[in-house]
Amino acid sequence: GETISQWNNPFCDPRTRRTTLLIIIALGALFRVTMCFVGYPHQLHADEMNVIEPAIDMIERNSYLSYVYFHPDHFQIKICALLFNVYSLVRYGVDAASVGAIPAFYVIARLFTAMCGIAMIPVAHCLLERIKRGAGVFAAFTVAFFPAYITHSGYASPDVPLSLIILVLIYLGLRHLENGGIGTVVAMGVATAIGMTTKYPAAVCCFYVAGIIVIE
Repeated sequence: GETISQWNNPFCDPRTRRTTLLIIIALGALFRVTMCFVGYPHQLHADEMNVIEPAIDMIERNSYLSYVYFHPDHFQIKICALLFNVYSLVRYGVDAASVGAIPAFYVIARLFTAMCGIAMIPVAHCLLERIKRGAGVFAAFTVAFFPAYITHSGYASPDVPLSLIILVLIYLGLRHLENGGIGTVVAMGVATAIGMTTKYPAAVCCFYVAGIIVIE
């Protein structure tokens, strides 16, 4: 019998690919943002207090240094400290330390995680699209609707931000193998550093960066 030698992938068409990707991102964003309000105003994850409370402590001390080293969560803590202060100043006219760990701060911290989860979708698309034309949509779909990614995008924890950083790092590695250049090396170094300030296991990324440089 006859065999189909090649599938005519509709996602090789740029317009179809962009439209589908936008729909996937929109649906993925809806699920992730919704997760941020599940169980509100109660704490949903044991790690959330390790982000919210140190961020408020930094504001109380009027410092940009975090003195906790749980995961260590420093990147997320520092971003949340800025967001908490902006919200508190706009909403209450005082800094975040004056209002304490209010439920709204948990939602803001979760929304930051959700934004990282949403950003994973186009990054996954770009990564696989770079490997094979027309395949990026399948990567975006997988990341957008993978249950664990949706669930953990609604927690103020370091897992999803670290997942985004790892995806970015893999993409930069592939780009460096194709084009070379000092710019991607610096970018990989920055991504690795941010990853290590998010969660200690990101230290293994140093071996990935070293391997990419050696291979190139």
